[in-house]
Amino acid sequence: MDIRVENVTYIYNPKSKDAKKALENISFEIPKGESVGIMGKTGSGKSTLINLLKGLRKPTSGTIYIDNKDITKKNGILNKVGIVFQYPESQLFKETVYEDIAFGPVNIKMSDIEDAVKEAMEFVGLPESFEEKSPFELSRRRTEESSDCRNYCYETRNLDFR
Repeated sequence: MDIRVENVTYIYNPKSKDAKKALENISFEIPKGESVGIMGKTGSGKSTLINLLKGLRKPTSGTIYIDNKDITKKNGILNKVGIVFQYPESQLFKETVYEDIAFGPVNIKMSDIEDAVKEAMEFVGLPESFEEKSPFELSRRRTEESSDCRNYCYETRNLDFR
């Protein structure tokens, strides 16, 4: 998917005396198929930007386009993009790997959850024998793969923060 951000500004609590400008007049384009890293110091606006792209927040000003569609006033790309953070273990919270991967499909009432989970595990290379393991007992690599599986079930593109 193509992503284009034009003159986006985001201010937390804009009408308050405690207003904080997180992003100011940023513009960039990410063509379909490109890999991009977003780096910066703590508090520099990286998470705010991702929340804007995901549709969890709306820009104070400016426009965001996904595949040439203005998503600024819509629900963003919530169902098109999955996020895997630098520390994927912070995203795990179910008792088994299977339950953790199935969490999303269960909540969107996907028709064939079992097939979706198995296909995702096979796609990322997570062995079937891991289904009943606790996600908290997995190696770093397997934890990342488990997080990738959850996103794969949604048929999303990943924004990967590792």
